[in-house]
Amino acid sequence: MNATGAGNLQWAYALLDGLAAAGVDRVVVSPGSRSTPLALASELHPSLQTWVQVDERCAAFFALGMARITATPVALIATSGSAPTHWYPAVIEADQAGIPLVLLSADRPLELQACGANQTIDQGRLFQQAVRAFHALPAMHQHADGQAFLHSLATRAVHQSCWPLPGPVHINVPFHEPLLAEPIPNLTPVASGVAVEPPTLTPPDAQLDRIAERIAGQAGLIVCGPGRFSADFATSLARLAEILNCPVVADPLSGLRFGSHDRSRILCHYDAFLRRKAFSENHRPQWVLRFGNMPVSRSLLHYLHALQAGQLILVDPFGRWPDPLHRTGEMLRATPQVVCDGLVARISSAAPASWWEVFSRQEQVAAQLHHDLTGSDPWFEA
Repeated sequence: MNATGAGNLQWAYALLDGLAAAGVDRVVVSPGSRSTPLALASELHPSLQTWVQVDERCAAFFALGMARITATPVALIATSGSAPTHWYPAVIEADQAGIPLVLLSADRPLELQACGANQTIDQGRLFQQAVRAFHALPAMHQHADGQAFLHSLATRAVHQSCWPLPGPVHINVPFHEPLLAEPIPNLTPVASGVAVEPPTLTPPDAQLDRIAERIAGQAGLIVCGPGRFSADFATSLARLAEILNCPVVADPLSGLRFGSHDRSRILCHYDAFLRRKAFSENHRPQWVLRFGNMPVSRSLLHYLHALQAGQLILVDPFGRWPDPLHRTGEMLRATPQVVCDGLVARISSAAPASWWEVFSRQEQVAAQLHHDLTGSDPWFEA
């Protein structure tokens, strides 16, 4: 058996096993020669399910969608050279949206760099500031400590993709030829691992007391944009909206428009009535509580732009400042569900009944108009 080819597969398997130990269970592969050890290792690992997408750009967005839906990291594998550069659009989106990905790019070894070797470019820090971390691995070596290190580094990479700010992590993996050997060596998964458990961030009681006193009994608005929220967040948010008697403006990517939670205060058709000055200029909130990234609606953006400085209360647990309108008066660095539950326990009075009623009427009219326009065709352009 060729030592280099067998070692490449064991090296790749240690890396994939470290990802699996930290909770990764999905791998999207774009086949190529240099990435063969990685692709085969993912296929042979009992805890990993693989998908093959020949085009790297399609593969990256496919992985991005899976990671968004499952809220867990998905691994991507591509061969060397220009192949991983086609991930870049999806990497940018994963960075901006806070979606965890682990990028495994195969590479030529050091002696083939910068000398005109085929399918060889400088893959170091290929994605610059769009990744949470970059790890440049050495080529395979046989020492047992090397595989233990690789397993540990892969686990660390999964953690880096999930916390404190979820996003993509890039690992560059060079391989010498021959890439594989026959027969395939024995490959044994490592049972132990360190799963990712992001902490629950609780805001200070004094800050929650202050915010609850400020918003209780006042006409306000909850805005929820794209974001990564816990499974119970929607239920907690619905309860808060009920106690405050306020509407919830839900972006299509918020995850609030569908589900088993109470959706009676969820606004989905706000684009249709917020753009009308007769409504928007005469129904201004006294406060806005916002979760997630900035929603995409231009009508909503214009509506919120009219807020006075300091009227926006922003909840962000990831350390960013997602406020392009510059209206933030309070920033809660806390888990969104914890904020909702904390305010529910503190709110003493609701907004006037007329505040919710006027938004509810507008939502019903807009929904009926949408139904009349589309009929039974769900793909009608309007």
